[in-house]
Amino acid sequence: MTIRCTSCSHEIQEDDLPRLSDIARVLCPECHQPLTLPEMTIPLSLTQVHGRRSSDAALDPGKKYALLVLSGSETGRVIEIDTALVTIGRSGCYVILDDPELSRRHARIRIRGAVGDLEDMGSTNGTFVGSERIQGSVAIENRSKFRIGGVELVFVVTDRLA
Repeated sequence: MTIRCTSCSHEIQEDDLPRLSDIARVLCPECHQPLTLPEMTIPLSLTQVHGRRSSDAALDPGKKYALLVLSGSETGRVIEIDTALVTIGRSGCYVILDDPELSRRHARIRIRGAVGDLEDMGSTNGTFVGSERIQGSVAIENRSKFRIGGVELVFVVTDRLA
């Protein structure tokens, strides 16, 4: 299926679009204007994963969340997280990283309080915790390190100061 931008008439294939469950709005890659997407772009797999509903994901209002880039071209970057479902990849994701080894939509973290579930999204090069390529999802907590492509990240959860 093809979506046409109402601002610039650029055509985008549905497979190249981020999923509505992953981000709040989608912008045209040409003119950067918001796109109107049909509901059919929301796959069932995002509403039901491993027997849990996506509504199980929730941020703890007393916590702050971030990803720190430990290696790669963006070493030192701090990415604040303000949503319970974080997608990571080269394009169309909540966190976009500049690394040719990443898939467009490489991995996602579903945050539940002080922990997160890290899941590979069928990437070509895999998602690793330590030296192990993950299958399905793996629980991560404060200071957990993981690697996608040539980028090492750390998941950070801290208390929010009043």
